[in-house]
Amino acid sequence: MVFEKAKFCLSLSLVCALSPFVNGCRTAQSPLTSTKVLDEPTPQTPAPPGPVTNDIHPSFKTYLEIVGKVGTKTSLSTSEISRLYQSTIQHPIAKVSAVDKYDPDGIIGFCFGRSMTANLIGRNIGLKKESMAKLFVMGDLRSEGHSAPTPEWYFHVTQLALGPNKTWYAIDPIMHTEGTAFKPLTAAQWMKAVTRGWDATHGRTAKAKSYFIDSDAILPDIRNVPDFDKETGVQLIETIFDPAKNGISLAKDWSRKVKIDSTLSNRSYLITKELMEKHFLHATVGTQTTFDFDKVVVGTTPISYNNYFVDLLNSSLEPIATPAPASPRSLALSGSSDPTTSIPPSSQWKGGFKFKSK
Repeated sequence: MVFEKAKFCLSLSLVCALSPFVNGCRTAQSPLTSTKVLDEPTPQTPAPPGPVTNDIHPSFKTYLEIVGKVGTKTSLSTSEISRLYQSTIQHPIAKVSAVDKYDPDGIIGFCFGRSMTANLIGRNIGLKKESMAKLFVMGDLRSEGHSAPTPEWYFHVTQLALGPNKTWYAIDPIMHTEGTAFKPLTAAQWMKAVTRGWDATHGRTAKAKSYFIDSDAILPDIRNVPDFDKETGVQLIETIFDPAKNGISLAKDWSRKVKIDSTLSNRSYLITKELMEKHFLHATVGTQTTFDFDKVVVGTTPISYNNYFVDLLNSSLEPIATPAPASPRSLALSGSSDPTTSIPPSSQWKGGFKFKSK
């Protein structure tokens, strides 16, 4: 498996720009040059979470038209899975090489934009809603080359799609099988790769948790986390998504479906619809959607998507008819046939959703 050079989720650059307390970062006096930190008054305390007005947003309307389709396929063939993967990694908005256009300062990364793209293309292929899902990993994630004693990022997400022989595949453009075919990993391979490459690094015991959830979920609800100079990861990882504190149960059925062993299944959980509505920003039918297609609010700071989702929903989300195998980037990282061994150094990554370290 090859990890491509990519940025995902919310990165170190945001902390560098907003907090003078993070060692090694540019201070708050060094302004962002390209990504829009929206010029709005910052309230002293975050507003209570609630629905946004996406019911009138053109992008949300297009989104609902696609996810509202009644699929006819309970699974995809081998060629259709490949078609879905290639259509995602070659999409003009969602492809990895386009990230810099929408995230020039490495703030957001758009792993959740790529997973949304895969979900929408999958629905246009005809896959049923119940044959797709999201898979989040959350925890203290660090690549092997990361030398600082702090997390690089806190979460990552991939879209799952059901393929032949009841096999679930992770449609994640930053990971693919070794060689020139550029095929997606199975969900089990993806989970092993994440554990070995980002969780059980530096001799640490793997502790990150995986969460299976409906495809309506877009990203964790980060609106009411503490300000950047105060957040240590406790609110997101140890409070909001602590299974014991929030009634989150092990995903026993999912563990059987994706065929993972106890080392992974004991850290894999199911997010029900009720829990999704409580802890995730989601795009759902009606006015109760909490995902904003224009911006994300981190703590009290609104950050513009720079029209990423507007452009995405204005583009074609139909699958490519006969896609030629292509890498997410022209320069692929070298790797092994073992899908858990090829991990790039941290210098080739920008981490996600990182606050002040403990």
